[in-house]
Amino acid sequence: MADPDDERRRRRTQAVARAIRSDLGPGAHGRAVDIGAGAGGVSVELADLFEQLVLVDVDAAALAHAAGALAQIAVRARVRTAEVDLSDPAAPPHGLGPVDVVYSVLALHHVQRTDLMLAAVHDLLAPGGRLLVADLDSDGGGYHAHRTDFAGHNGFDRTELAAVLHQCGFRVDGDRTIYVDTKLVGGEPRGFPIFLISATRTD
Repeated sequence: MADPDDERRRRRTQAVARAIRSDLGPGAHGRAVDIGAGAGGVSVELADLFEQLVLVDVDAAALAHAAGALAQIAVRARVRTAEVDLSDPAAPPHGLGPVDVVYSVLALHHVQRTDLMLAAVHDLLAPGGRLLVADLDSDGGGYHAHRTDFAGHNGFDRTELAAVLHQCGFRVDGDRTIYVDTKLVGGEPRGFPIFLISATRTD
């Protein structure tokens, strides 16, 4: 019997990938990085958009799973993985940039210093490069209520996140709700809106 959580994640992945694809538009989009790629589900859906694609995460096991998933599909892009922590300013040089597109799906809320992460993304992008972040609206801790070890953000206030992006050298082009992820919290179903915010490096 299929795990209902697997089906929930599959629907969410496909919805987020469709939204990112819609924002980017048709055609080739050069070089891209998926930050916090995890097992690579979103990049499997988007790899055909890019000439080169790097999946970045701090979890080597997840990246190995992602590499296996991507190897099973025919893509035009040259795809690889990289175990890199972009939120750590003391980390050694990674040599990933410059790139044309960076996207991140449900990863930023796991990063305590989002300002450091977004500053690193700014430097990773070429001038005029695009950033797309899909993440949770502020949720009061409900989404990770089952995780006693969770030390990230309980979603984001979009206005506050936009202000951080401005401080890091981005122009915010827009944001919208792209999906509502419904999961059980305390035995009751609860919907958690997921937004997509699009920004451009301006300098």
